[in-house]
Amino acid sequence: MAEFSPSELLLKAVPSLLSAWWYFAPRSMCLANNRERMASGGKYIGMMAIGSALSIGAVANAEPLLFTCDGQMRAVSRNVSEQSTLALTIDLDAEKVVVGSWGASPVMGKPEDTLTFGKDLAPQYGKPTGSLNRITGEASVYIMTLTDGEYRFHGTCKRTQRLF
Repeated sequence: MAEFSPSELLLKAVPSLLSAWWYFAPRSMCLANNRERMASGGKYIGMMAIGSALSIGAVANAEPLLFTCDGQMRAVSRNVSEQSTLALTIDLDAEKVVVGSWGASPVMGKPEDTLTFGKDLAPQYGKPTGSLNRITGEASVYIMTLTDGEYRFHGTCKRTQRLF
């Protein structure tokens, strides 16, 4: 479960609260002479504030997405390829991708179809780079090791959940 500091939660809450105020405040200001309508406008603003707070709690507690990927892992320097399974953990709140025990990299792009991670980084140990197609599940991951150099994984990922 992701934990956020009060300042991070406030930064996430302010846009929702401002949009609720912007939508309802001009209407309620125009109805200032009609107490009954003003009271109902106030209820709507209160409900929007409560709804925004609840949605922020849901976003702040979003669990990382877990994937199991099956495909080919190739040791580039030895030109050896074998069937392999790789675990990906994607935390969109923290904007990072963890590739098994190989390391973590920042999310670099989140277009509608392909999520990329670590692409702007020079190849380095502990910072995998790659991409995951959000529709087909096709993944390409590049891993740099101290002993064998670069590994390349190409395969297909499926959502999974923790066993325990």
